[in-house]
Amino acid sequence: MKIILVQVGDEFDKNLYLPYAISSVWSYAITNKKVSENWQVEDVIMSKIDIDTYVDKMPEVDVVAFSVYIWNNEYCKNFAVKLKEKFPNIKIIVGGPQIPRKDPYFFKNHPMFDIAVLGEGELCFEKILANWPNTIQDSNVFYKGGKLPDGVVRVQYLDKLVSPIANGFYDWIMKNEMRKRPRKEVLWNIAYETMRGCPYHCSFCEIGASYFNKVKMFDIGTVYKDIDWIAENKIEFVQVVDSNWGMFERDLDITKYVIDKKLQTGYPKVWNVTWAKNNSERLFEISLLDRKAKTNLFKGVTFAYQSMTEETLKAIDRFNLDETKIKYFLDMYQKYDIPTYSEIIWPLPMETVESLKETVERIVDLGQNDWLQANHLQLLPNVPMADPKVIEQYKIEVKPTRAGTDWHKISKGQEQNTEKQYTVISTSTANFEQVIEGLMFLWSFVNLYYYGWFYYGIKYLKKKKGLKAKDVVDVFMSYCTEKKNFIYDEYKLTKQMYKDTLMGKIYSGRQIFGDDDLYWELKSATSIIFYKNKDDVYRIFKDFLIEEYGLSEEKADAICELNQEIHYDHNKTYPYTAQLNREIVKDCLDIDASAVEIDHWDNKKKYNNLFDAVQSLFHFQRKNRYWKCQVSSVNP
Repeated sequence: MKIILVQVGDEFDKNLYLPYAISSVWSYAITNKKVSENWQVEDVIMSKIDIDTYVDKMPEVDVVAFSVYIWNNEYCKNFAVKLKEKFPNIKIIVGGPQIPRKDPYFFKNHPMFDIAVLGEGELCFEKILANWPNTIQDSNVFYKGGKLPDGVVRVQYLDKLVSPIANGFYDWIMKNEMRKRPRKEVLWNIAYETMRGCPYHCSFCEIGASYFNKVKMFDIGTVYKDIDWIAENKIEFVQVVDSNWGMFERDLDITKYVIDKKLQTGYPKVWNVTWAKNNSERLFEISLLDRKAKTNLFKGVTFAYQSMTEETLKAIDRFNLDETKIKYFLDMYQKYDIPTYSEIIWPLPMETVESLKETVERIVDLGQNDWLQANHLQLLPNVPMADPKVIEQYKIEVKPTRAGTDWHKISKGQEQNTEKQYTVISTSTANFEQVIEGLMFLWSFVNLYYYGWFYYGIKYLKKKKGLKAKDVVDVFMSYCTEKKNFIYDEYKLTKQMYKDTLMGKIYSGRQIFGDDDLYWELKSATSIIFYKNKDDVYRIFKDFLIEEYGLSEEKADAICELNQEIHYDHNKTYPYTAQLNREIVKDCLDIDASAVEIDHWDNKKKYNNLFDAVQSLFHFQRKNRYWKCQVSSVNP
């Protein structure tokens, strides 16, 4: 019997993800002799190829198995419909995080599928294929026409599972791909896990459900062997899907192993993790190892608050670290020049526009100067917050919106497969207009402070006039509105785009470089516009400081000059020496000098064009505060 495995993502340039989930369930299935002897993989589909063209030419197979996520849900459904049209007898199995575990009407709403795997799928997928075509009784398997299982269970012993690295299945996939194009045309990426589960119960997160509450670990020896393979096969980017990197002592040991491998081989280039919510000492130790080794594995260390409003934290079943401890470690990271970033979500239950602003102000006061990742609240099928009782309690209104990620591309011919995400557009404490108001505050604040355009102006006003950063941002946007200037035009355009996005009228994001461009997240899109119009931006900042806060022209000009010199410019060669206003340098940088050297940690990087430069500045390296150059004294 023949099977096709499908786990697709969006392919950008040369980047291609190896399909971890679908490869893992297949790798375990073939440990059963009945499966390995009777089933054959006809194809593995990893990217969003044209459905009609593929199905029209494909041979008839017995089964197609889909692994479904928020970024490929609509594509997979449309693929399944096309398969059923041409091959009415084909059976389609579907699993993945996007499949609800408690929906008895799933097949009524999705008649293109025949079997749904609920929760972890390795064990039940093997049983399905081994007993084919007979049905099986399994708590994780839901058949069309059958009864929804009463309760989904976890895999108890991860050591029973088989890595697609260890059994050579990834090698087979990569070899097949290399028949289509040379190795140099592919940058391989993988998702990888060393453990499963999370001890926390955050209601907005799928792994906050009780189903995932018990933590289980893969054998450390297997992990090391997998890392050897990653290095030997020159895997560029590893997305570690563990929920709390640094929670366990062995995470430190694994990090040391990855660092050694990168020093020996150059790979992996990036070991991207979701940092633990506690164990701050170990997180610091891990990140310091990376900094001292100069391996640049991580994209900043996370301080994930989501909110600092007590009523909200209670509503989402979450706690934050003690603020004294947060400030201590933020200061330590700054001392060792290790980038950090903080996360918040808007609009969470019980959060208001004012409490959102207070949260942001507290984050700044604690010393978070590198990056703020402000995410819009989405409801995935299996998160605790999606419970109808919770939705009713907090009057959560959800709207399907178009396209799921904050940086994406709609391939020509794929418009009909546009993905949807279920976005919160109002709550009991924030109506639709207030949700937009909060989004626009975050847009303003992130651009001015965390993308660095008015960073030192805000710092100066906080220090010398005792102002709050949030108030400076609000006053600045009111000033721009009154003047009807270039920045106001950006504000007005962006506000309408947020509204149209939440109403499902347009794709999320904004194109800057023509009709074939990426859809940039709206905050980064505006920073690209600012980057292209720097002189206009700083002219507005200078006038604002003079007219609103009474600064002298000399002082306002000096602040803007310092800010502009420190803001990275891909057309400059670093390092270089600049003559700046000594008083402003001392006030803003605590450096008593007028002649300063300005350098950048990525000073050997040369960009051939604007597009490549702003990708680093306002997307790939934003968590590493790429905009900010380092400054040191040339003479006392």
